[in-house]
Amino acid sequence: PTGSSMLLYWFSRLSGIRAEWLWAWAQSLLQIACAAPLFCFVEGKERRERGVLTLLTAFVAVALLCTDTDPVDLLVDTLVPLLGLAGVLLFFRSREAQSRATVPLCVLAAYLPMVKNSGYFFAALLVLLALTELRGGERRRLALLLLLCVAAANRIWALHVKFAFEDGLGSYHAMSLESFGRSLAEKSADDLGVIVRAFVSEAGQADRLLWMLLALGALLLLCRGQKKLRRLCLLTGGAWLLYLVSLLGMYVFSMSAGEARHAAAFDRYYRSVVVLCAGGFWALALRALPRLEKRRLAAAGLYCALLMGFCAPEPAYLLPQSRRPDDDYLMRRRVDSAIRENHVPEGLGYVLLTTPEHEGLGRVMCTYLLSPTTTVVCSDPDTLERDLYRTDYFIVVDEDSTAARAFRARFETDAAAGSNAELLYE
Repeated sequence: PTGSSMLLYWFSRLSGIRAEWLWAWAQSLLQIACAAPLFCFVEGKERRERGVLTLLTAFVAVALLCTDTDPVDLLVDTLVPLLGLAGVLLFFRSREAQSRATVPLCVLAAYLPMVKNSGYFFAALLVLLALTELRGGERRRLALLLLLCVAAANRIWALHVKFAFEDGLGSYHAMSLESFGRSLAEKSADDLGVIVRAFVSEAGQADRLLWMLLALGALLLLCRGQKKLRRLCLLTGGAWLLYLVSLLGMYVFSMSAGEARHAAAFDRYYRSVVVLCAGGFWALALRALPRLEKRRLAAAGLYCALLMGFCAPEPAYLLPQSRRPDDDYLMRRRVDSAIRENHVPEGLGYVLLTTPEHEGLGRVMCTYLLSPTTTVVCSDPDTLERDLYRTDYFIVVDEDSTAARAFRARFETDAAAGSNAELLYE
């Protein structure tokens, strides 16, 4: 799926700037725009009251932006739930004049699956809201329209993939019954047992369950006597549970056995639903607070503090990128400077020699910066086969690593490597 790349493309094209800071800024603008509807639920008779609730809402909004992925990261695990949250908030804010929200809701429903496959889940929530919260023909019309938009977007994307990429519809994470069946067939009964146990172990961690249950319980207390809001609280909790079930399905039907056996990237995937639920909980709390009269601001402050703990961001997210004690950032700088200073061309074959802890990151960096035809990442020179010396470039970014020292010794004595390989140093 295209993710937010369409937005980033037009920002770059209109501004003439091709730089990562612009892409991160553009995606951040979209995420902030999705969190902004929370402020529409701030109501109060007094100016001081509205001011305090606005400030608390700002704290919640910032927490949502920092809960999952880094705000300057181009990963979309925060963007997807924020798009879904924007749709939910828009739906409830426009209930009295639903026709005004129809076009924006259709745009969000069609765009969500284009950002990431999990977008289908959040688009389905919008359809479910239309079916449960509206009445009569309006309910059926909006639900059908949203379904048609999702189906049309999916069909257009599938046609594009079919014509633009050979075997594209059979690629990794393809959304098709054939792909799901193939992925499931690759896993043995033992694999499935290990996957389920790993998933339950990750999902059952106290910090992941406790905050959700505390937030839901506190919200139900705030909504005491308001049947409609209590029902919406339980629906939000149900969405959280359903998301966990669908996440297990992803590991079983869509992810490779090696990654699924240790529930790869579970925390990043799980925090997507945390963003949605926390935003929805806060909007419901703002709707429930007017019934509390004098205790309103105290209750709002306590509930905001609870959500801030629920969505505690990484402290480093609030620092400028250049000041972060981030080994990933330093690794990126080493790879970037080695490529730039040695004028390494794109689209060739590369071997990246690094330390074991940098193997995964090195592969990502090399792929992102060089668009390679082949990339081999190696931390042990003994695993390098003879035919790999026919690659175009060997890139060394950790000169003191065992692999780099051993490879340099082999390189200096192996005449076969001299004709078509360069050894690059920062």
